Amino acid sequence: KIYDYESFRGGSRHGVQSQVEDAAQHLYDLRSRLPAVAGKVYRALQHTLQKHSRPGSPPSFEKDLMENIDLELNETAYSVDVRRTGSSNQWEVRVDDHPPVFCSVRLEVLGDDQHMLREIHKKARIVKDKLLENGGQWKQDLERVLQPAQDCRYLDFERECAEHILGSRSDPSQSS
Repeated sequence: KIYDYESFRGGSRHGVQSQVEDAAQHLYDLRSRLPAVAGKVYRALQHTLQKHSRPGSPPSFEKDLMENIDLELNETAYSVDVRRTGSSNQWEVRVDDHPPVFCSVRLEVLGDDQHMLREIHKKARIVKDKLLENGGQWKQDLERVLQPAQDCRYLDFERECAEHILGSRSDPSQSS
């Protein structure tokens, strides 16, 4: 069954609830049929996403994903190889002689407010650019921090991003 945004938006409350329940059941069925290794990689990805869905989480998603994969597989696997493929949010996980497992993470914001979506994308781009400028210096600094919310480098980074966002509001040449 294919679910599209228009059918969710235009459907009745009962119809939408039914579609959501169908989608949840479909996801449950898919997860229950995963091979053991793929299920463990899926759980590791879930734990990592839960941690990074909280405000103030450190910018170390890949490191945390690798640690969670190791925790899930450390007692049952001899060889675990995790490598990034394609973009910065896709990984290939090879465990012993099992078929590879591919992980891909996407952020989506649902809503009709195009101005809000543009603002979110703009701010996310500012944060990403700040993290990667000067050879990724901010990213490297922040990845070394264990508790970023209590570290002054993290606060400095937040301040620089906020200053850039406020500066781009008053300077129309910086808007995208």
